[in-house]
Amino acid sequence: MPGFDLLLDRYTLRARIGPALLMILPASLGAFAWYPGQATLPESAMGVIIGLVLALLLGQFVRDAGFQKERELFQSWDGPPTTRFLRHRDQQLGGSTRARYHQCLTRLLPDLQLPSVSDEDRDPIAADQVYESCTRHLREKTRSAGDFHLVHETNTEYGFRRNLWAVKPTGVGLAVLGTIATSARLGMAYAHSEPIAAATLAGAVLSTSLLVWWWRRITPSWVRVAADSYAERLLATCEVLAPQPSVGPRIVAP
Repeated sequence: MPGFDLLLDRYTLRARIGPALLMILPASLGAFAWYPGQATLPESAMGVIIGLVLALLLGQFVRDAGFQKERELFQSWDGPPTTRFLRHRDQQLGGSTRARYHQCLTRLLPDLQLPSVSDEDRDPIAADQVYESCTRHLREKTRSAGDFHLVHETNTEYGFRRNLWAVKPTGVGLAVLGTIATSARLGMAYAHSEPIAAATLAGAVLSTSLLVWWWRRITPSWVRVAADSYAERLLATCEVLAPQPSVGPRIVAP
């Protein structure tokens, strides 16, 4: 089923469905603490199907939220990492590496004039548009996950972190609800001298841990680390993709 494989590729599973599941997990734990139930096999199967459909739908919500939040992140970072790294005034890659990449991009895109230092100073917006065009070209040329494994791995990690940042308010809110629900269930069991279910205790610990994780770990700086790593891997492919410089005929002395 090619369509199904495409729908559930590695990027979709980790970068979209992964954040969606982490977002709703605490609320699910809270609901289970109050309504553990004993489902029959058909009911369990139906629950799995509903869960998969819900995860796919939430994955689309996460995807859209991530793209919207990405614009804000790029503005706060003074542009996409790939664009920043190609600027003459940026020092992330270092002058020698940047110059080498510019030479490769010139061979790879001979009809595209890369900006000089003076061009960039005179019209930085136009220069950024050229750099963004180079980035789009590299993305199109590196779509094969088998040939460009590291590019896809770093892109998936970036998408995962970006999307988590995008849904952080919802994630924090649901983690608070899950923590309250599981803690309240533990409190009720203690007040009525009931045995404490191991699943409820584990749910309370996990919900609380997720709340702290959402609050402290999911930050723009955490996302930026992955974004910069992806940008470096993507730009490095220009040395593989660019045709080798032509060498004149070798003259052998008699």
